[in-house]
Amino acid sequence: MTVIANTENTQDNSSTHPEPRPGSWKAAFLAGLPHILMGLLIGIGKLLTTATTSSQTMSIIVGVSLMGLVAVVLFFAWRRGWPLWSASWYGYGTWTAMVLISFVISQLELDEDWRYSYALFLGWIGLCIIGYFYLFSKDRLKALLAVAFLFPMLGIMFLEFVPDPIEGWLAIGLGLLTTLTAGAIVRLGDFPIGLRLALGVNLVNGLSLAYVGEYQASDLPPGIHHTPTFSNFTELLTLYLVLAFGLIGGPLLLSRLWKSLNRPS
Repeated sequence: MTVIANTENTQDNSSTHPEPRPGSWKAAFLAGLPHILMGLLIGIGKLLTTATTSSQTMSIIVGVSLMGLVAVVLFFAWRRGWPLWSASWYGYGTWTAMVLISFVISQLELDEDWRYSYALFLGWIGLCIIGYFYLFSKDRLKALLAVAFLFPMLGIMFLEFVPDPIEGWLAIGLGLLTTLTAGAIVRLGDFPIGLRLALGVNLVNGLSLAYVGEYQASDLPPGIHHTPTFSNFTELLTLYLVLAFGLIGGPLLLSRLWKSLNRPS
Protein backbone atom coordinates (compact mmCIF):
# COMPACT_ATOMS: atom_id res chain seq x y z
CA MET A 1 0.00 0.00 0.00
CA THR A 2 2.83 2.40 0.83
CA VAL A 3 4.57 1.75 -2.48
CA ILE A 4 1.37 2.36 -4.39
CA ALA A 5 0.67 5.54 -2.45
CA ASN A 6 4.12 6.91 -3.21
CA THR A 7 3.76 6.21 -6.92
CA GLU A 8 0.49 8.16 -6.97
CA ASN A 9 1.81 11.17 -5.06
CA THR A 10 3.00 13.13 -8.08
CA GLN A 11 -0.34 12.96 -9.83
CA ASP A 12 -2.29 13.94 -6.72
CA ASN A 13 -0.10 16.92 -5.88
CA SER A 14 -0.15 18.17 -9.44
CA SER A 15 -3.91 18.80 -9.28
CA THR A 16 -5.17 22.35 -9.13
CA HIS A 17 -6.51 22.96 -5.62
CA PRO A 18 -8.72 25.91 -4.61
CA GLU A 19 -6.76 26.37 -1.40
CA PRO A 20 -3.15 26.04 -0.23
CA ARG A 21 -1.90 22.68 1.00
CA PRO A 22 -0.74 21.95 3.68
CA GLY A 23 -3.88 23.39 5.23
CA SER A 24 -4.11 25.94 8.01
CA TRP A 25 -4.73 25.15 11.66
CA LYS A 26 -8.22 26.58 11.25
CA ALA A 27 -8.94 24.19 8.39
CA ALA A 28 -7.55 21.29 10.42
CA PHE A 29 -9.82 22.24 13.34
CA LEU A 30 -12.90 22.40 11.11
CA ALA A 31 -12.03 19.05 9.54
CA GLY A 32 -11.81 17.34 12.91
CA LEU A 33 -14.74 19.11 14.54
CA PRO A 34 -17.61 16.84 13.38
CA HIS A 35 -15.92 13.70 14.67
CA ILE A 36 -15.39 14.93 18.22
CA LEU A 37 -18.90 16.40 18.28
CA MET A 38 -20.39 13.10 17.13
CA GLY A 39 -18.28 11.21 19.66
CA LEU A 40 -19.41 13.55 22.44
CA LEU A 41 -23.06 13.42 21.41
CA ILE A 42 -23.10 9.62 21.36
CA GLY A 43 -20.85 9.29 24.40
CA ILE A 44 -22.64 11.77 26.63
CA GLY A 45 -25.97 10.31 25.56
CA LYS A 46 -24.81 6.88 26.70
CA LEU A 47 -23.29 8.17 29.93
CA LEU A 48 -26.40 10.13 30.88
CA THR A 49 -28.93 7.46 29.97
CA THR A 50 -30.94 6.53 33.07
CA ALA A 51 -34.15 4.76 33.89
CA THR A 52 -36.05 8.02 33.37
CA THR A 53 -34.23 8.99 30.19
CA SER A 54 -34.80 6.43 27.49
CA SER A 55 -32.24 5.69 24.82
CA GLN A 56 -34.86 6.68 22.24
CA THR A 57 -35.13 10.14 23.76
CA MET A 58 -31.36 10.54 23.74
CA SER A 59 -31.25 9.39 20.11
CA ILE A 60 -33.77 12.08 19.17
CA ILE A 61 -31.76 14.74 20.99
CA VAL A 62 -28.55 13.61 19.29
CA GLY A 63 -30.19 13.48 15.88
CA VAL A 64 -31.83 16.90 16.06
CA SER A 65 -28.68 18.56 17.41
CA LEU A 66 -26.49 17.05 14.72
CA MET A 67 -28.94 17.85 11.92
CA GLY A 68 -29.03 21.51 12.80
CA LEU A 69 -25.27 21.81 13.14
CA VAL A 70 -24.50 19.91 9.94
CA ALA A 71 -26.99 21.99 7.95
CA VAL A 72 -25.37 25.24 9.12
CA VAL A 73 -21.81 24.04 8.47
CA LEU A 74 -22.59 22.63 5.02
CA PHE A 75 -24.27 25.90 4.05
CA PHE A 76 -21.16 27.76 5.21
CA ALA A 77 -18.95 25.32 3.25
CA TRP A 78 -21.06 25.80 0.13
CA ARG A 79 -20.64 29.56 0.37
CA ARG A 80 -16.88 29.01 0.64
CA GLY A 81 -16.71 26.78 -2.45
CA TRP A 82 -16.47 23.43 -0.62
CA PRO A 83 -12.96 23.73 0.88
CA LEU A 84 -10.95 20.64 1.82
CA TRP A 85 -12.13 20.54 5.45
CA SER A 86 -15.77 20.33 4.36
CA ALA A 87 -15.25 16.74 3.20
CA SER A 88 -15.30 15.65 6.86
CA TRP A 89 -18.93 16.77 7.01
CA TYR A 90 -20.25 15.08 3.84
CA GLY A 91 -20.96 11.73 5.44
CA TYR A 92 -22.68 13.29 8.43
CA GLY A 93 -24.85 15.31 6.04
CA THR A 94 -26.05 12.20 4.22
CA TRP A 95 -26.47 10.40 7.56
CA THR A 96 -28.72 13.10 9.01
CA ALA A 97 -30.76 13.13 5.79
CA MET A 98 -31.21 9.36 6.09
CA VAL A 99 -32.26 9.64 9.74
CA LEU A 100 -34.81 12.32 8.83
CA ILE A 101 -36.28 10.21 6.02
CA SER A 102 -36.36 7.17 8.30
CA PHE A 103 -38.24 9.19 10.92
CA VAL A 104 -40.83 10.25 8.33
CA ILE A 105 -41.27 6.61 7.28
CA SER A 106 -41.86 5.58 10.89
CA GLN A 107 -44.55 8.26 11.27
CA LEU A 108 -46.45 6.99 8.22
CA GLU A 109 -47.19 3.74 10.07
CA LEU A 110 -46.63 1.59 6.99
CA ASP A 111 -46.87 -2.18 7.14
CA GLU A 112 -43.46 -3.64 7.95
CA ASP A 113 -41.90 -0.19 7.81
CA TRP A 114 -38.62 -1.73 9.01
CA ARG A 115 -38.14 -3.01 5.47
CA TYR A 116 -38.12 0.54 4.14
CA SER A 117 -35.71 1.67 6.82
CA TYR A 118 -33.42 -1.27 6.08
CA ALA A 119 -33.50 -0.53 2.34
CA LEU A 120 -32.80 3.12 3.10
CA PHE A 121 -29.78 2.18 5.19
CA LEU A 122 -28.39 -0.05 2.43
CA GLY A 123 -28.98 2.74 -0.06
CA TRP A 124 -27.09 5.13 2.21
CA ILE A 125 -24.14 2.74 2.41
CA GLY A 126 -24.14 2.46 -1.39
CA LEU A 127 -24.29 6.25 -1.72
CA CYS A 128 -21.30 6.62 0.60
CA ILE A 129 -19.26 4.12 -1.40
CA ILE A 130 -20.16 5.66 -4.77
CA GLY A 131 -19.51 9.13 -3.40
CA TYR A 132 -16.14 8.04 -2.05
CA PHE A 133 -15.07 6.66 -5.44
CA TYR A 134 -16.25 9.88 -7.12
CA LEU A 135 -14.39 12.05 -4.64
CA PHE A 136 -11.30 9.91 -5.04
CA SER A 137 -11.29 10.61 -8.78
CA LYS A 138 -11.46 14.35 -8.07
CA ASP A 139 -9.46 14.91 -4.88
CA ARG A 140 -7.90 12.08 -2.91
CA LEU A 141 -7.45 14.01 0.30
CA LYS A 142 -11.14 14.91 0.30
CA ALA A 143 -11.97 11.25 -0.23
CA LEU A 144 -9.88 10.23 2.78
CA LEU A 145 -11.56 12.84 4.95
CA ALA A 146 -15.03 11.84 3.77
CA VAL A 147 -14.56 8.15 4.53
CA ALA A 148 -12.77 8.60 7.87
CA PHE A 149 -15.97 8.84 9.89
CA LEU A 150 -17.72 5.82 8.43
CA PHE A 151 -16.21 2.94 10.34
CA PRO A 152 -15.58 4.27 13.87
CA MET A 153 -19.08 5.66 14.40
CA LEU A 154 -20.87 2.84 12.58
CA GLY A 155 -18.86 0.40 14.66
CA ILE A 156 -20.12 2.08 17.84
CA MET A 157 -23.71 1.93 16.64
CA PHE A 158 -23.48 -1.79 15.89
CA LEU A 159 -22.12 -2.77 19.30
CA GLU A 160 -24.49 -5.05 21.20
CA PHE A 161 -24.87 -5.93 24.88
CA VAL A 162 -22.10 -3.52 25.93
CA PRO A 163 -22.84 -1.44 29.08
CA ASP A 164 -23.71 2.16 28.24
CA PRO A 165 -20.83 3.73 30.23
CA ILE A 166 -18.23 1.63 28.39
CA GLU A 167 -19.87 2.37 25.04
CA GLY A 168 -20.03 6.06 25.90
CA TRP A 169 -16.35 6.40 26.79
CA LEU A 170 -15.41 4.38 23.71
CA ALA A 171 -17.42 6.73 21.48
CA ILE A 172 -15.67 9.76 22.98
CA GLY A 173 -12.25 8.14 22.61
CA LEU A 174 -12.75 7.09 19.00
CA GLY A 175 -14.24 10.49 18.20
CA LEU A 176 -11.14 12.20 19.58
CA LEU A 177 -8.81 9.86 17.71
CA THR A 178 -10.65 10.40 14.43
CA THR A 179 -10.62 14.15 15.07
CA LEU A 180 -6.85 14.23 15.45
CA THR A 181 -6.41 12.10 12.34
CA ALA A 182 -8.64 14.29 10.18
CA GLY A 183 -6.88 17.41 11.43
CA ALA A 184 -3.47 15.92 10.71
CA ILE A 185 -4.50 14.92 7.17
CA VAL A 186 -5.58 18.50 6.42
CA ARG A 187 -2.61 20.11 8.16
CA LEU A 188 -0.06 17.94 6.34
CA GLY A 189 -1.84 18.07 2.98
CA ASP A 190 0.00 14.98 1.75
CA PHE A 191 -1.93 12.01 0.37
CA PRO A 192 0.56 9.18 1.05
CA ILE A 193 0.97 10.28 4.67
CA GLY A 194 -2.78 10.79 4.98
CA LEU A 195 -3.38 7.28 3.67
CA ARG A 196 -1.05 5.81 6.28
CA LEU A 197 -2.79 7.81 9.00
CA ALA A 198 -6.23 6.67 7.85
CA LEU A 199 -5.17 3.02 7.80
CA GLY A 200 -3.39 3.33 11.14
CA VAL A 201 -6.33 4.93 12.94
CA ASN A 202 -8.68 2.31 11.56
CA LEU A 203 -6.39 -0.41 12.90
CA VAL A 204 -6.62 1.15 16.37
CA ASN A 205 -10.38 1.59 15.99
CA GLY A 206 -10.76 -2.02 14.91
CA LEU A 207 -8.78 -3.31 17.88
CA SER A 208 -10.84 -1.18 20.28
CA LEU A 209 -14.22 -2.13 18.84
CA ALA A 210 -13.37 -5.83 18.59
CA TYR A 211 -12.09 -5.92 22.18
CA VAL A 212 -15.09 -4.11 23.63
CA GLY A 213 -17.56 -6.05 21.50
CA GLU A 214 -16.14 -9.42 22.60
CA TYR A 215 -14.78 -8.92 26.10
CA GLN A 216 -17.15 -6.26 27.49
CA ALA A 217 -20.49 -7.69 26.31
CA SER A 218 -22.12 -8.18 29.71
CA ASP A 219 -25.62 -6.65 29.33
CA LEU A 220 -27.10 -9.90 28.05
CA PRO A 221 -30.77 -10.92 28.08
CA PRO A 222 -31.81 -13.26 30.92
CA GLY A 223 -30.77 -16.85 30.33
CA ILE A 224 -28.07 -16.01 27.79
CA HIS A 225 -24.42 -16.45 28.71
CA HIS A 226 -21.38 -15.34 26.73
CA THR A 227 -17.85 -16.64 27.17
CA PRO A 228 -15.32 -14.33 25.46
CA THR A 229 -12.80 -16.10 23.23
CA PHE A 230 -9.76 -14.87 21.37
CA SER A 231 -10.99 -16.51 18.16
CA ASN A 232 -14.18 -14.43 18.23
CA PHE A 233 -12.09 -11.34 18.90
CA THR A 234 -9.89 -12.01 15.86
CA GLU A 235 -12.95 -12.66 13.69
CA LEU A 236 -14.46 -9.30 14.66
CA LEU A 237 -11.14 -7.54 14.09
CA THR A 238 -10.62 -9.22 10.72
CA LEU A 239 -14.11 -8.28 9.54
CA TYR A 240 -13.59 -4.66 10.53
CA LEU A 241 -10.17 -4.42 8.89
CA VAL A 242 -11.30 -6.10 5.67
CA LEU A 243 -14.18 -3.63 5.32
CA ALA A 244 -12.20 -0.55 6.38
CA PHE A 245 -8.97 -1.27 4.54
CA GLY A 246 -10.87 -2.54 1.51
CA LEU A 247 -12.91 0.63 1.16
CA ILE A 248 -10.08 3.05 1.94
CA GLY A 249 -7.52 1.35 -0.29
CA GLY A 250 -9.89 -0.07 -2.89
CA PRO A 251 -10.03 2.96 -5.22
CA LEU A 252 -6.25 3.30 -5.14
CA LEU A 253 -5.71 -0.35 -6.02
CA LEU A 254 -8.35 -0.27 -8.77
CA SER A 255 -6.86 2.91 -10.21
CA ARG A 256 -3.41 1.35 -10.23
CA LEU A 257 -4.76 -1.84 -11.82
CA TRP A 258 -6.61 0.12 -14.50
CA LYS A 259 -3.48 2.03 -15.44
CA SER A 260 -1.41 -1.14 -15.63
CA LEU A 261 -3.98 -2.83 -17.88
CA ASN A 262 -4.17 0.17 -20.20
CA ARG A 263 -0.44 0.81 -20.34
CA PRO A 264 0.88 0.69 -23.94
CA SER A 265 2.75 -2.54 -24.57
